[in-house]
Amino acid sequence: MRNVSSGLDVQEQTAASIPTVVLPTDFSKCPRTDLIALISRMLVFLIHINEKNKKSNSKNQSHEVKLTRFHSSAPPSISVYNYLLRLAKYSSIEQCVFLTSLYYIDLLSSVYKDFTLDSLTVHRFLLTSTTVASKGLCDTFCTNAHYAKVGGVQCSELNLLEREFLRRINYRILPRDDNITLCKYESHLGKVVITDKIEYEYVLKNTKNHENSGYNVLNTYYRKIIQLVGKFSLATDISRRANFVLEDTLSHIVQNDNNGKKRSFEAIQASLHGDLGLSASYTLQGNTFHNYSDEKKALKKQK
Repeated sequence: MRNVSSGLDVQEQTAASIPTVVLPTDFSKCPRTDLIALISRMLVFLIHINEKNKKSNSKNQSHEVKLTRFHSSAPPSISVYNYLLRLAKYSSIEQCVFLTSLYYIDLLSSVYKDFTLDSLTVHRFLLTSTTVASKGLCDTFCTNAHYAKVGGVQCSELNLLEREFLRRINYRILPRDDNITLCKYESHLGKVVITDKIEYEYVLKNTKNHENSGYNVLNTYYRKIIQLVGKFSLATDISRRANFVLEDTLSHIVQNDNNGKKRSFEAIQASLHGDLGLSASYTLQGNTFHNYSDEKKALKKQK
């Protein structure tokens, strides 16, 4: 007869052995290696969902996959995590650039329905998005020849990818609250830019462009990915064995301690395995948060 309790004990010991990394509330101060691990987890889970949907659609013969410039003929051998590490190491990619790449997924998907992030498109998309974001957000950046060499493509190909991306998003490379709405509207009108004052005012009524818009957009993505995949047990990408939590989450746990006593870091760390469980999980896609609680349950069964 199988000893169920001993099996649970092993799982608890394994969970307790996973370290908890406390991240700063300001994404610009987050260590790049930690941010890369989080973004890799988010991307891999997006890929998992999209490829699962693609298989389901192909069985029903209800969806024809159209190739884009971002498609590779076969999935590259390098993992998403290692590819991000390579870009960071040899191209000095900053934190804001990596987060903007996540934002670009929503922006591009909103106006380019043939684009889907999967194992065939993720590497070329990441190379293109980090190249564009570096030029738009950073004071210093590398040449396309350098980015192409690091990313593993010809410079001429990266030039084509960059032009294609910029054309699709109407050169709206800076993260802004209203970009996705404006891009959708411009795509519908078939215009590169909205020049008519009445049209522009109409669009702005349905947007939320606030002060510090760029920072706020990236900060939202930063906090959301920590919420979604910060916990190791929720991740499909296991390249980095760690739980990630924000500083203010720790403060909240300390302040709400039932015993009214300040707990040690080790005690807080142990409690996070239970305190950070999400009743419903969501992932970034098409500027919405898609419920993936069913996928999470399925993954647990596979494990």
